[in-house]
Amino acid sequence: AEAVKHSKEGQILQIRGTCRQRVQIATPRLRLAGAGAAVLDGAGVELGADPEFHGLGVIDGVTGVTLAGLTIQNSAGNGILAQRGAAFVMRDLRVQNNTFTGIVVVDHSSAELTNSATIGNGLGLDVVTSSSAVLKGTFSSSHNANGVDINGTSIVELRGAQVELNENGGFGLIAASGSHLAIFRWQSAAGSTVTASGNGFAGLVFGQGTLASYVNSLITASNNTLGLLVNDSDIIAPFGTAKFRLENNTVGMSVGLGTNLLIRGGLSVQGNARGVLADGAGTLTLGSIADNPSTITGNGTDMRLLFGTRSTI
Repeated sequence: AEAVKHSKEGQILQIRGTCRQRVQIATPRLRLAGAGAAVLDGAGVELGADPEFHGLGVIDGVTGVTLAGLTIQNSAGNGILAQRGAAFVMRDLRVQNNTFTGIVVVDHSSAELTNSATIGNGLGLDVVTSSSAVLKGTFSSSHNANGVDINGTSIVELRGAQVELNENGGFGLIAASGSHLAIFRWQSAAGSTVTASGNGFAGLVFGQGTLASYVNSLITASNNTLGLLVNDSDIIAPFGTAKFRLENNTVGMSVGLGTNLLIRGGLSVQGNARGVLADGAGTLTLGSIADNPSTITGNGTDMRLLFGTRSTI
C-alpha cells in the first residue's frame, strides 16, 4: 500500500508473496505485476462501516491501470472496485472467496478482462451505472452465489472471448435495466463463446436488456433450471452466423412480456422438459437457413405459445 501510495505515473511495481492490506490506486498508468506467487489477501483487513461499497483493491478515478498475475481473495467486501470513471486492464487474475463481489466496475468506469477467473464470491462480476467491460481470452465466473451482473445501462462486450458461467448458485449472467451483452461485428469478436451450465436458477437472464450477436458465435445454456430467461428484452442475431444451444434444462427458453426475438439460423432447443415457453411475448421471429439450421425437437413439450404471443417460424 505504501509503494502504491508513493508511485509515479507509468511505474511498474513487481509483487511477490502475500500482502494483507487494502490497496488504493490513485496513480494513472500504474502497473501492478505479480512476479511468481503474488496474493492480495483480505483476511482480517478492515474495510470500513459499509464493506459492500469498499474493495480490497480500489482503482479510484484514474485510467491506464494494469493488474496482472495476481490473486485477490478473502475480502469482507469486494475484491476489486473500479469507481468514478476509472479505466483498467486485468490479465491473468484469480479473484476468489470475497464476501460481496469479486470485481465491481461502477460509476462510468471501464475494464478490459483477459484470461481471468472469479470463483467462490457472492457475485463474480458486477458492471453497473453506465460502465463497460470488454472480455478477451478466457473468462470464468463460476462457483459463485451468482455469476455476472450487467445493470444500470451498462455493457459487456466479447472480443473473441471464451466465457464460462458454470455452477453458480443462482444465475450465470443477468443483463437488466437497459444493459447489453454484445458480440459486435469485429473480426476480433469472431468465435466468441458463452457457456452457462449447471446454474441453480438460470443460465442467462435478460430483463429490460439486450443480447446481440452480429458475428459467428456460440451461446450455450445447458443443465440449468431455466436455460434462457427473457422478459421485456430483445435478442438479436440477424445474420445467420450465431448459434444458440439450449439443452437439457427444465425450460430451454422462457419468453415473457414485451420480449422480441430475431434469431436467423443456429437455434437448437432439445432435450429440455419444455423447449420454448412464451407467455404474452412480443414478436418471435425464428428462422432456419441451409448452412446454419435451427431445430426445436426432442423436448417434453417443444413449444408452448400463450396469451397474445406472436410468432413467425
